[in-house]
Amino acid sequence: MMNRKVLISVIVIAVLALLLIIGRRERSADVPEIEPWEGEAEEIIIQKKDDARIRMLKKENRWVLNDEEYPADPQAVLKIDKAIRDLVITDLISEKPHYLRYGLEEKALRVTAKKGGSVVRDLLIGKKSSTHRHTYIRFPDRPEIYLASGNLVDALEKTVDDLRDKEIFKVTPKGVESFQLHYGGRKLTFAKIKEKVPADSEEAEKEQQSKENSAKKKEKEVEQWICEEHRQVQIDEGAINTVINSFNPLKADGFVSLKKDSLKNPRCVVTVKASQKNITLSIFDTEGEKEKRYLCTSSESPYVFTLKKWSVEKYFKKLEDFKKK
Repeated sequence: MMNRKVLISVIVIAVLALLLIIGRRERSADVPEIEPWEGEAEEIIIQKKDDARIRMLKKENRWVLNDEEYPADPQAVLKIDKAIRDLVITDLISEKPHYLRYGLEEKALRVTAKKGGSVVRDLLIGKKSSTHRHTYIRFPDRPEIYLASGNLVDALEKTVDDLRDKEIFKVTPKGVESFQLHYGGRKLTFAKIKEKVPADSEEAEKEQQSKENSAKKKEKEVEQWICEEHRQVQIDEGAINTVINSFNPLKADGFVSLKKDSLKNPRCVVTVKASQKNITLSIFDTEGEKEKRYLCTSSESPYVFTLKKWSVEKYFKKLEDFKKK
């Protein structure tokens, strides 16, 4: 038989476990149930601690930012929409307004989402938990402090620059018909041409064995790159691919508050021809000293933007850089 003391210990543990379960159930009753909305919100406003305000508005089936209506990165906005729509409150932390302790004072980060003209979510976002897996939150019209799953601080603490659509243009490598680099006072124009060359021995043997192809010429058509200013030079396709892959897509590092016509004398001009259209990228002087970025403009954007040094200097090339070794 089970020892009497052991039996008593088991009963005590079972009772304590039952009380803990009951306590948790009672506590969970204090946690409000919040419902997600269907589809996307139509407007999201982030009011930051420093009084900066970001307004994301869905207009004509696309997201724009603030009164300037900068095009927004749709994926970045949808991440914010998902974070607040699928919010899960896991615990009640305090019924008393200990706001400063949890970063939930009046100047806390506030996010409001609207759909169909009605507010569907209104939250104040406080500090991250010690594990960074939860966030302290409260509702503006309630004193309670709750714990919500997920790191909402990192998800919502964004700038306008973080949320802007940074894609300037996109051309796939196959879509590039030619490109020109105007740098250092010289122009280099690289074009893709098709040329017939003798088929290799393996192809010729296969064609000879096939009656259907026996009448065909032992030639094949291949694409190759030439430099129009130096047609006799053999071109390294790896060097070409480094350039044309950068257009798929070309993304800005950031934006600056300058007018396009205020920038003069570009250091380099890249012209890409695709689908019978010429796309230009003009690269000007660097901006900033610690981490150099180049000021840029493009025919595909009304804004002045920046590109990092490493992404720009692939265009600062001479003919020797494209010669086949």
